[in-house]
Amino acid sequence: MTQLFELQPFLCSSALSSIQVKGELTRNPECLRIRYVVVDPLGEVVALPPSDAPSRQDDLWATTCLELFFGPAGSENYWEINLSTAGHWNVYRFDAYRSGMREEASVTVLPFKVERPAGRLHLSLDLDLTLLGIGEGELEVAIATVLQSKNNLMSYWALTHPGAEADFHRRDSFILKA
Repeated sequence: MTQLFELQPFLCSSALSSIQVKGELTRNPECLRIRYVVVDPLGEVVALPPSDAPSRQDDLWATTCLELFFGPAGSENYWEINLSTAGHWNVYRFDAYRSGMREEASVTVLPFKVERPAGRLHLSLDLDLTLLGIGEGELEVAIATVLQSKNNLMSYWALTHPGAEADFHRRDSFILKA
């Protein structure tokens, strides 16, 4: 089943009024597929150029970064995926809310596609869930994005912002079921 989504900025700013972040999420037993579309008609978002050697890296959220959080329903553990417009990536595993963080060793490459049509940024990922040992059980999913503007302002986008601060790790923000 495919689910459409649209992200909301934390503390909505009129400076970002022309930007939209939307996409679709699809789950089958062995794959979680996400497609992000950043609509940026004024070219305000920093999108790093493609790297000649995309690699696993930390701190990708320090600039524009598309993120995906998911975990088995009824469990505290979850994964975080960070995707850079340059092609860099990382997958982290957590035992519970912000605890036990470590790189997911079972994922050694994470090929994803970045396209840059005029006024847009498209990013797509097909994640093989069997690498993570995830079977057919229901997943709770949060989708988020960090956008850096060309004037170096950071904005934080998510399906929902249930707290007083932008915090993508809050399990009550994992509102999609897949």
